[in-house]
Amino acid sequence: MFHSAADGISSPICPTPSSTAQPLRRSTCWGRPIHQPGRTLRPSRYNPRMKKLHLAYMKFTDPSVAEKLNSGCPALQDLSFNQSTLGSFKISSETLKTLSTTSCTYEGIEVSAPNTCSLKLGVAGNVQLHDMPSLVSAWVYVCPGGIQHLSRGGYDLVALLCNAQKLELLGFGSILQNIMGNSANEALPFNNLKSLVIEERQFTDFYNPFAYFLQFAPNLASLTFDQWTLNKWKVCRRRR
Repeated sequence: MFHSAADGISSPICPTPSSTAQPLRRSTCWGRPIHQPGRTLRPSRYNPRMKKLHLAYMKFTDPSVAEKLNSGCPALQDLSFNQSTLGSFKISSETLKTLSTTSCTYEGIEVSAPNTCSLKLGVAGNVQLHDMPSLVSAWVYVCPGGIQHLSRGGYDLVALLCNAQKLELLGFGSILQNIMGNSANEALPFNNLKSLVIEERQFTDFYNPFAYFLQFAPNLASLTFDQWTLNKWKVCRRRR
């Protein structure tokens, strides 16, 4: 492991060519590589032109790293983390339009990015998302046991997603049951929703979610229920 005390990021050695994991290739920020074999990471400069930053196989040990990334790249629009350890992660951005965290482990994520149009999120820890009124599409996977980290049994998360036009919801069976079965919950309108995919390991109740979205998503043109894909494909790691 290479460590940088200055920024709290650790970077693993690049995998060998035979590995299924692809090495990072010169992701840049602040005018120099974020990852380069044999060198420590020192992102301490300012790059006003950086709009896209994708990081994989990283370890964040400093909770302020996200804010450093944001302040160092004030024009950032596309931020992605994959197969990374994020710790306690908090980011606030007015420019961010695309946010992705997949196959990551973390204690908590807090995001305030009102102009986000595209969201990809694996729920593996505490999640706090602030309003995203510009959201167009979202892909969200609730890992096994992930519902315990969501407020009001996942109701608040779904409420944040209900303005989207395209949704892919994986592992949402218990959340949907909670929304439909709790009379204290106000019905959520999905007035903009046109395409919906729900993937679950095993559907114990097909009809009620089907009827719910037919009632509260008047513009829905495409609906898919799938319990096969999620069994084949593990899209985020369990917390250890």
